[in-house]
Order: sequence, then C-alpha cells, then structure tokens
Amino acid sequence: MKKIKIFIKKHYILGSLVALILALIVVPKLIELLLQSIPGTGSNDGWLGFWGGYLGSVIAVAFAAYTAKLQSEKAIDEHRRAELFVYQDKTKLDRIFKIQEDLAEIDIKCRYLFGMEVYQDAVDDKTVIAQSIDEINGKIEEVNSKMERLQFYFREGEDGREKCKEIIGLVNKGKEIVINKDEESSTNYVDGVRDVVKKYRESYIDEQIDNMNELLKIVNDSIQAK
Repeated sequence: MKKIKIFIKKHYILGSLVALILALIVVPKLIELLLQSIPGTGSNDGWLGFWGGYLGSVIAVAFAAYTAKLQSEKAIDEHRRAELFVYQDKTKLDRIFKIQEDLAEIDIKCRYLFGMEVYQDAVDDKTVIAQSIDEINGKIEEVNSKMERLQFYFREGEDGREKCKEIIGLVNKGKEIVINKDEESSTNYVDGVRDVVKKYRESYIDEQIDNMNELLKIVNDSIQAK
C-alpha cells in the first residue's frame, strides 16, 4: 500500500493526463457505441452537439480543478511560511530573554560582589576575591558566546542583524573583568576591586542590557508589522 501511494504521488501528473484522455475520448466513445446499438438514436448533428457540450464541460471542470489545486497549494505554502516565521520569531525572543536573564544575573553579582558578610573575609583572604571574579568572568564568557551566536537567527539586512553586529563589537571590548593582582597586598585592594567591577558593570553590562532591550523592540515591531 505504501509503495502504491509513493508511485501515485511520484506519477501524479502522468496519471492525471491519462485520466483526462479517458474522460475526453474513451468514455463518450463508449456511450456513443452503446446508443448506436439502439435503432434510431441520434443524427450526426445531434452527436456533434453532444461532443461539443461534453468536451466543453470536461475542459471547464478540469480547469476549475486545476485552479483549485493551485489555490490550495498556495494557501498551504503561505500557511507553512507563516508557521516558519512564527517559529523564527519565537526562537529570537527566547534567545533574547535568556540573554537578558544572564545579564541581569551578572549585574546582580557585580552590584553585590562583596556584601557586608563577605567583605571582611575578602580583606583577610584575597583568594575570596579571585574566586568571586573567576565566577563572574565565567558567566560573562557564557553570555558573550550567546550574544555572538544571536546574529545567526536574523536574516541578512534585517535591523536585528545590524544590531547584533553592534552588540558583538561591544563583546570584543568586554571579554572579562581584569583586576591587578600585583596590588593584593594593598589594604585598599578590596575597595579597588569593587571600583573596577563597578566601572565594568556601568560601561559594559548596563550598555548590553540596553542593547538587548532595543533588539527585543526590533523583533516585536517586526512581528506586529507582519
């Protein structure tokens, strides 16, 4: 049964042509032969009128069927295209939302890098600082990688793709938080690190959060325009 379905689908045009030939020639010819076997049935003019009306009806039906088929295929194609656009838009939004969450998490870690409960520990043991910075840099590396891949979800020439290029350009300037470990013996080392983190957050994280909000607006505007 499966092979028959595949054969029919593969030879649809040929089958349709054969069926049309049968409808145009064989069927009316059989009717004509049948009626001719009955004495006194029809003149040449009558048969000419029959053939003209029959062929005209067959052609009209065939044309209507072909037109309906084209319209159906067009509707299916448009529906599939619409579903694809919806899927692509949803994928873009999901990626953007995830990056926004990651940036918010980094922002919080930067703001509360050394709370009151760990500040003295950081002063007494500088490895606490190194561990905290390494943890934040690991998250930064992860979210930067996501932002670099984000461009591939937008078509060339789209506003969103151009915005992604701007975001990636900024990624290259904000790879990680860099602290001067040569100053670990300084009594003000912890405060110095906090200042470095604060500047990084304000110059990079905050700007990328703004960029992601702009990108989100671009996608939403594109969805509403469809």
